[in-house]
Amino acid sequence: DLDRVVGAGRHLLSLIKDTLDLSKIEAGKVELVIRPFDVAALVDDVVGTVQALAEGRGNRLIVERGPNLGAMLSDRTKLVQILFNLLSNAIKFTTLGTIRFSVDRTGEGLTFVVQDTGIGIPSDKLDLVFGAFNQADEETTRRFGGTGLGLTITRHFSEMMGGEIDVSSKL
Repeated sequence: DLDRVVGAGRHLLSLIKDTLDLSKIEAGKVELVIRPFDVAALVDDVVGTVQALAEGRGNRLIVERGPNLGAMLSDRTKLVQILFNLLSNAIKFTTLGTIRFSVDRTGEGLTFVVQDTGIGIPSDKLDLVFGAFNQADEETTRRFGGTGLGLTITRHFSEMMGGEIDVSSKL
């Protein structure tokens, strides 16, 4: 019983945090803290956080790093949140599968890619994944939970930092 109470409490905290983040974004109150940081160390931190989640669902997490990742000048905290949102979604919707996380330097920028062998998203729902409170359908919401805010916040943060985010999927 206590495990259920703790789980429900964590879910509510996550919902409140996501709602507050979205409110700040919509009010224009989010500020970026731009500093240089080591990209390989950032990848290590993110992978260290999600590795146990992946293993808990029987998933294999494959990490691929391009050569010469070097440093990046950006908001490290928001980039960590973006990558955590993407990876935790991939893990949540994949069971006994594979999640591939790659990072590579492309010209003067960096490309981060998250791929999974999960359930996929119907093509007619792809336009909705970045909208607030949207999920593929009610069955997915009941089965997997979540607020439908993670990808909305992720897109806003990506665009605020001068990046782009895109999705492709098949069932």
